[in-house]
Amino acid sequence: MNGQPHLFRRGQVFHWCRRISRQSTKIVDIKLSLRTTDPRIAVILARKLSAESDIVMEPAVRNQITETEARSWLAEVAKRERAKIATIAMFKHLRRHRSQGGACNPEVKDNDPQPIRTDVDQVHQD
Repeated sequence: MNGQPHLFRRGQVFHWCRRISRQSTKIVDIKLSLRTTDPRIAVILARKLSAESDIVMEPAVRNQITETEARSWLAEVAKRERAKIATIAMFKHLRRHRSQGGACNPEVKDNDPQPIRTDVDQVHQD
């Protein structure tokens, strides 16, 4: 997809796959469903998994960790990233709602000069 390595679509759902050539000449495919049909989210997840997989590939090639351990570790990375994306999307929705005159939090007055700061603000600044 747009030249993104390790990313492919199976039906409507995006997947990530990377091959490991072990020292014993065995080739192992690590495949994960990204559990999304949104191409933008799929690209973000694939980039993160590709970067993080570099960390796990060396021990996997040397047979220091099993294919199952590598897959589990990368699945956890994908799960954390999906949660971050969902949190950011929720805050964007709440900000949009508030900017359109909706009250997100009854304790916050519309004329409150202090903006609400969140962890998402820190992520956007990095």
